Amino acid sequence: MLFRSLASKIPVVIIDSGLQSDKPTSYVATDNFKGGQLAGDHLGQLLGGKGKAIMLRYQVGSASTEEREAGFLDVMKKKFPGIELISSDQYTGATRDSAQQVAQNVVNRFGKDVNGCFAPCEPVTIGLLLALKEKGLAAGKVKLVGFDTGAGSVDALKKGDVQALVVQNPVRMGYLGVMTVVNHLKGKPVEKKIDTGVAVVTAAPSESRRMAAALWYLQATSLLGAIRLRLRHAHVGLGLGFERLRFFEIRNRLPHPV
Repeated sequence: MLFRSLASKIPVVIIDSGLQSDKPTSYVATDNFKGGQLAGDHLGQLLGGKGKAIMLRYQVGSASTEEREAGFLDVMKKKFPGIELISSDQYTGATRDSAQQVAQNVVNRFGKDVNGCFAPCEPVTIGLLLALKEKGLAAGKVKLVGFDTGAGSVDALKKGDVQALVVQNPVRMGYLGVMTVVNHLKGKPVEKKIDTGVAVVTAAPSESRRMAAALWYLQATSLLGAIRLRLRHAHVGLGLGFERLRFFEIRNRLPHPV
């Protein structure tokens, strides 16, 4: 459908998930390279700038996670030369089960030496967490920084098994995506690439944060209604990463930002 829209010269705005093409009108998404840098910086600080770390990769061809991995490696190399990356070339595949299996192999090999780990997405975070638990290395014994928020990773963050999560901003992503479509249809210039923000969150509790999260949920549900109304009458293609919708369901349980 997406490529048929492009072939028919229907304006297309891509939200969240990248596309190997410069034909879409705009790409509205997280700066994933920056997200990886934030993860690297936070893990480096947790380790005090020294020790040994592992980065598990997701899968070949996944543009967003490849950018996160590259950002993480960039910071490790430039800012934390005292941290040795003892494994950074293992791909887990797309599921939690395959991630757990690869993580088990890596942890079995390096578990006695590793001090910290980075996982570039939710399935890898959970797979790596389960492998660390199996070896008695969770609960902060080995520091774990993950990326994205699912129910499992948020719960692990609250329990102290994950030390930090790098999170995206789905409400801003959806809002700017719709407004980019609207502005283009009105003949206004739009940016080819729009960064929607990324941040690190930890488990520090805050009542004000919970209240803010609840407001985000209300904004999200209102926004989805606005999307349906605006696009019902607009002759336009809209690429939407559906994992953004799942995020809304757990946003009110998200812990405190760094």
